Amino acid sequence: MDPSNPKDTGAPDLPLHEHLRAHARRQPDKPAYLWYGRAISYAELDAASDAFAARLAALGVGAGDPVAPDTPGCVLVHACGAEGGAGGAGGEGGSL
Repeated sequence: MDPSNPKDTGAPDLPLHEHLRAHARRQPDKPAYLWYGRAISYAELDAASDAFAARLAALGVGAGDPVAPDTPGCVLVHACGAEGGAGGAGGEGGSL
């Protein structure tokens, strides 16, 4: 952690989907967020991210391709995680 940089959290410099996957491995059943009053676990979020990444890859989206999800609220978290996965770091899972 760099005390001269107030934005430095000390977290490793990794893409969002890698942080998500690490949380899912450490605490799979812990709630990641609430979706219309239902707790979504880190494991569920990671699986949804993988499924979305697989869907993007099936549509031909690859590493470096811009993706602009048009989704309400928290679903954007899934999309952000999946974008990195579609670039080759994720990928297994069902289709959306």
